[in-house]
Amino acid sequence: MADHVRIPPPYRRPSETRKIRWKGQSIHITIGYRPDHITACEIFYNGGYRSGSDLEALMTDICIMLSITLQQHGVTPDNLTASMSETLNVVTNQQEPASVVGLMLTELARPPLWAGELAERLGKPVLVPTATAVPQQVDDEDDVKSLKTPHASLG
Repeated sequence: MADHVRIPPPYRRPSETRKIRWKGQSIHITIGYRPDHITACEIFYNGGYRSGSDLEALMTDICIMLSITLQQHGVTPDNLTASMSETLNVVTNQQEPASVVGLMLTELARPPLWAGELAERLGKPVLVPTATAVPQQVDDEDDVKSLKTPHASLG
């Protein structure tokens, strides 16, 4: 029997829709967060590739697999990113994800747009969980509920 315990996301949760670019293609994804409003627990593919195409089906399946994986106790985007391939961008001389999966994990590890406002309202820094951090619980739910978080869009 597996040691991993799935932690399903709550029925109602904050989410953020983002536009990312991969190999010149715009891709729209939505990231769902746990009640702490910082810890990513799922990702959805919203569009970018031709409807009905193999790439659309592949992106949808990748998001499902990433979501199920993120819902396992102790798994973070940083855990997964550490095992992904990287490539050197010769223009910027920076390491980059070698696949769209790595790019989506990078997005999952990035804090949501409202993270700064949440930290300000709580009066303490809000950290995105890493491989060594445990997801934080928000002490004052009223502060969190008053945030404007329904679907922030990044472009």
